[in-house]
Amino acid sequence: MNLADPFKQLVERRLWPVALLLVAALVAIPFVLVKKDEGPDVLPAATAALPAGGEDPSQTLVGASDAEKRDSVRSVLGDRKDPFRPAQVRRVPKPETADTTASLGTQAPTGASGGPDVSSGGGSDVSSGGGTTAPTTPTGPVPTGTPEAQKPSYELYSLIVRVGDPDAGLKTRNLKRLSGLPGGTSPALLYLGLRDDHKTAVFIVDAGATVLGDGTCQPAPDNCQTLELRPGETEFVTRGGKLYEVDLVKIITKKTSSPKAVQAAHKSVARGGRKALRARIARVGTYHYSERTGTLRKLSRKAQSARVAKASASGANGAFSSSG
Repeated sequence: MNLADPFKQLVERRLWPVALLLVAALVAIPFVLVKKDEGPDVLPAATAALPAGGEDPSQTLVGASDAEKRDSVRSVLGDRKDPFRPAQVRRVPKPETADTTASLGTQAPTGASGGPDVSSGGGSDVSSGGGTTAPTTPTGPVPTGTPEAQKPSYELYSLIVRVGDPDAGLKTRNLKRLSGLPGGTSPALLYLGLRDDHKTAVFIVDAGATVLGDGTCQPAPDNCQTLELRPGETEFVTRGGKLYEVDLVKIITKKTSSPKAVQAAHKSVARGGRKALRARIARVGTYHYSERTGTLRKLSRKAQSARVAKASASGANGAFSSSG
């Protein structure tokens, strides 16, 4: 039988597309068989170019490159980092302390707040992404002239009072002996001194003033020539149609270790106080001031009469106070 007979029969039966497929398959079979006989694909030219030295052909084709050459060729943004190399800790020199600086005879740089200057990278920066620690507040004695060092100092047996118009507000004042309230050359009250109990302040009341409050008047409430006040007590004083409020806040009784300072405080009086006292010496009553103790004591009627007689001969100031 001829090989072409089957194809003719397919064409006669109008099955010629099947005949074309069979012809194409017959033509392609030899090429497929030839390709399988040739074996695996040929290695790339880079493998064929390997030198013949007995090396194992299965050895990896990717070799370790030169690190220096690689760094010089590669361009990256930011710092170069090796993923196989551990992170390095960047150490910053520790800022010099005050003791170290003093021993070297130099002064450490300071910032705006007086502490170590950390604006240029000072502090303890850890790792490549760490931050800086805040500067510590310097310790040591407070320099002279600072608000902490400027504490108020008051004279021994002086008074802390609040005085003024009740509607306008009161002002706090420190009164030395023979200071006037509310002020001026003709005060309504004159601080005569502290009684020997160290708890009672005595004031001379001006003849043109009236008082009303917690204080005790001598010799009588309707004839108030001297006024006794204790801390926490309040007195309202009226003179010339004006009303004043006087609050006794505190009596300064803190002692000092210097005898000279004590004696100076006992003799110290407010400016113009002695003149104001001479003008009101007749209203002092039986109070007598001792420069030795810095306090007032009451005299007997007989002693008061003798003092008044002495006052007419030697002057008011000498009769009111003594060193005894």
